[in-house]
Amino acid sequence: DVYKRQEQGLINAYLTQALLQLWDRSKTMIKLSNLEKYFNKNRSNEIHVINDINLELPQKGLVILLGPSGSGKTTLLNVLGGLDKLHSGLIQIDDIEMDRYSPNKWDGIRNEHIGYVFQNYNLIHDMTVRDNISLTLNMVGIYDKEEIDTRVDYILEQMGMEKYKRRKASQLSGGQQQRVAIARALAKNPKIIIADEPTGNLDSKNTYDIMNIIKSISKEKLVVLVTHERHLATQFGDRIIELKDGEIFSDDEHISTGSGQVTLETDIYLNDFNKVVNFSDKSKSYTIFTDEDANEKIDVRLIVRNKTLYVDIDSDKYKRINLIDSNSEIKIYDETIKRDEEYFVEEKSFDLEQIIDESHKTSKFNAISVKDSIKLGFRRFRDEKRGVKFMNFMFIVLSGFIALAISMIFNVFNLDVHEYYNEPVQTINVDIPETYTYQDILDLEDLNHIGFVNVTTNSAFSITLPKVYQENRYDSYASYSGVPDEYLDESDIVYGVGITGHNQIVVNEEYLMKLMRNNSSYSTFGITNVEDFLTLSITYTVKGFDNVEFEIEADIVGITREDNPVFYATEETILSMSTNRAIYEMFEDELDLDVSSISFGEIIIADSITDPLLKYVFLFEERHDADLLFTASETIPDVLFLKDHIKQAIIESRLTDMIFSGLDLYSTDKEKTISYFSELDIDATDVYLEQTTLQRSFNIQQAIGSLTFAGIFLLASALSTFFILRSSLLSRIYEVSVYRALGAKKRDLKKLFLIEILMITTFTSMIGYMLVSYVILKIMDASAGIIEVVEISPLSFATGILIIYVVNIISGMIPITSLLRQTPSQIMSRYDF
Repeated sequence: DVYKRQEQGLINAYLTQALLQLWDRSKTMIKLSNLEKYFNKNRSNEIHVINDINLELPQKGLVILLGPSGSGKTTLLNVLGGLDKLHSGLIQIDDIEMDRYSPNKWDGIRNEHIGYVFQNYNLIHDMTVRDNISLTLNMVGIYDKEEIDTRVDYILEQMGMEKYKRRKASQLSGGQQQRVAIARALAKNPKIIIADEPTGNLDSKNTYDIMNIIKSISKEKLVVLVTHERHLATQFGDRIIELKDGEIFSDDEHISTGSGQVTLETDIYLNDFNKVVNFSDKSKSYTIFTDEDANEKIDVRLIVRNKTLYVDIDSDKYKRINLIDSNSEIKIYDETIKRDEEYFVEEKSFDLEQIIDESHKTSKFNAISVKDSIKLGFRRFRDEKRGVKFMNFMFIVLSGFIALAISMIFNVFNLDVHEYYNEPVQTINVDIPETYTYQDILDLEDLNHIGFVNVTTNSAFSITLPKVYQENRYDSYASYSGVPDEYLDESDIVYGVGITGHNQIVVNEEYLMKLMRNNSSYSTFGITNVEDFLTLSITYTVKGFDNVEFEIEADIVGITREDNPVFYATEETILSMSTNRAIYEMFEDELDLDVSSISFGEIIIADSITDPLLKYVFLFEERHDADLLFTASETIPDVLFLKDHIKQAIIESRLTDMIFSGLDLYSTDKEKTISYFSELDIDATDVYLEQTTLQRSFNIQQAIGSLTFAGIFLLASALSTFFILRSSLLSRIYEVSVYRALGAKKRDLKKLFLIEILMITTFTSMIGYMLVSYVILKIMDASAGIIEVVEISPLSFATGILIIYVVNIISGMIPITSLLRQTPSQIMSRYDF
């Protein structure tokens, strides 16, 4: 009776377990509806690889897709894992539905819900076992070191792989690599495990080891496995779906009670070996086991000295010698290895729910951090092959030529207004009608967008240093127009002060720098920097009768820094610089005298003139006190300044020329001024813009060779970057395919390659670029402006750096961007090919 009760209890337990398994299988995890996929659709070689597949897969259990090569089983697996596209149909995973292929959506699903196990293991070879497993944890937002170690240690211990945690994947055997691949798939605790021929590259022993592990996993999760080995399917599968020509040929369910015990390659079962020698006495014991011919002679000598064991053997017979101690990975058992039919003995638990802490999970998913990307980039840059290192050296050479080319381009496009323009940049030239009079022109100054009529433009005057410096005078740099001081922005003054009275002048810094740059003898007179000019006066000329010129001095009180080739003074000072005989002749009748008979230096007093502004007329000779023009003195009771009259005289004397060549206006709003005259059907031109356009066009024509030179080397740099990165990519398609298959987002891989491009550019191109730029700068300084075919400035230097990085990034990212347009399955097939 006791025996019968025990037997009945076992039967009830078995039935309960079977019912629970059937209940779990009744819950749907994956639902496939009307799936269709073709290869070479609408072509003569069209293959209908998935033909109207409809399936529902449970939440737990081992579902095996069985079939010969070409039956469509791997394609179906790729489709339900998001590695490949469908032509039509619906895929539902848990509560997520997809009726069309979305790479980003599938990446998220593979990250969160699916763990992949591949036939070729797909480990990153130069990473450790731990890093390969933590990679998938990073993809789901787990970066906490303690949490990662907890999961890794637990899974590796369950698989007997805990001693391999710090070993690189490339140092493992095939069976060990597949265990790591399974551990990687499990670590993130997915709902589904997809295994594509996981034992295809393993021997029979490792095959059963891996199937044992997979069987244990299927107790807690859904495992969908592809194989063409029927005996594995029937021995391990809970459900076997057989495919043929892209269709479901059969779909059978049965209850499997099997659970696997994991046996490692490092386990040695002594009872399976031939025992050659067995000798022991009170002080020593020797036993030799071999899996070879027991009669073969084995020569071994053991020597003990100073607590050290020396082993002397006939080493030519043996591949390796391993010493087994307490730290060894080898385990020895005094028993026989378990055969296939004995495998289902011990269950292994892979229930991560008992050890994981989801609180460490973040919403930030990065398969590869920036820090890791930099490390990988440094490692690849350091370990590049000789051919790639030569290409990196060529980058340095090319970037040197690029520095030269960019400096030549900048010399063309970065125009210096002081070189080709000598009027205010606010100048508008107006084609005034012939009917315009003096008053019509002056009335323009009443408009709120016009500052003043530039009456001095047509006879631009030169500013020269005092006589002692006149040997250093360069008229080509001295012909600047004057602008009334009311338009001076004192924030532009870098040295000195603004204007407070007549015969004071604020000069442009660029003009003074060019004076010094073009003649080193200025230093002889104590002029070593522009600020020294504040101690000087500048002479200008006033024209009297018969075009005799008289010199007057103006103090330099300030220096501006602006891209406007003008100087500033009071309007009275500017007008006095334009005085000529016409001014005096204008008042000849009113003064009732013959101006041609007046001697220079005479002061004419006209008592009959009632207008106080016309009370006195001064005629100046050389070295005359210029202040008499503007200020009263003890001998001259009234000030006579003819500003308005001089302006009138200049305009009237030049009216014909102004009508013929146009009137120059100083505009405070150029767009408004041009629009104003346009409404009057009068042509108005932005003189600065017109001159700049003409100058740039001229420079371009003169620099066709330089531009061609620059373009060739920029193109060469781009092509070099493209081919180097393409070569690197081709050697790393395997790595890319692994990342994509595991669910790494495209942006993560682009980030990895972008950082590599930045590192290559920084440690190659920038070296050559900075070196050549420095040499050019030194040559420019030594030539004191004589060499004008190149231009190095902070802006040109920064622009060159930007261009090099942009060109290299664009050309370098083309290969990886093009590759990532393909599905993960297509990338993997490229690697296989």
